[in-house]
Amino acid sequence: MKLLGITRSSRLATAAIGLALISTLVACGGADGQPTTPAGQVTAARPNADELLSVMLSPAGPDSAAAALARLPRPASSSTRRVLSHHGGAADVTVSEYDGLSVTTYQALGASPLLIGVEMTSGAAPLHGMTVGMSAAAAQSYLGGASKLPAAPGASASYSVTTDPLAAPYQVDLVTSGGVVTGVTWSAYLD
Repeated sequence: MKLLGITRSSRLATAAIGLALISTLVACGGADGQPTTPAGQVTAARPNADELLSVMLSPAGPDSAAAALARLPRPASSSTRRVLSHHGGAADVTVSEYDGLSVTTYQALGASPLLIGVEMTSGAAPLHGMTVGMSAAAAQSYLGGASKLPAAPGASASYSVTTDPLAAPYQVDLVTSGGVVTGVTWSAYLD
């Protein structure tokens, strides 16, 4: 989608700033994040990943993410770490693990949680056009309209998606092995 007055370099710069912010949030958390639920103790139901992606990428209202997060089943494990926000205050980044799905939230103290990431590492159903097990070439073709970014840590390839007419810009990271997609992460850009 071509936006009037916004150049490709401006969109790429915005994508790079978003990636840097997410990386900074993760790095600032340090190693003090402690699991709040021991891994393997709970058999967790898998949340509705389509709903999570919809409220992350194109929320219906200011409370849609908080409402979707409140409906999540109990995770198999979760960990929370305290980070410094780009405004200087403290915030919590929580990663909740489900069967083949991870959900990442960011919550500034005293604010509602923001859904900032959904990662799929298994599952038969396509999610937002992607599926674990599809060929890397098919995934890259699907993302052909997106801007290629330097690969995020742990990713084989990263893309900035600014062409989705129903969503704010977001990032997709692919993990591949032997020409097959083994993981897909969707990340929201935070302002």
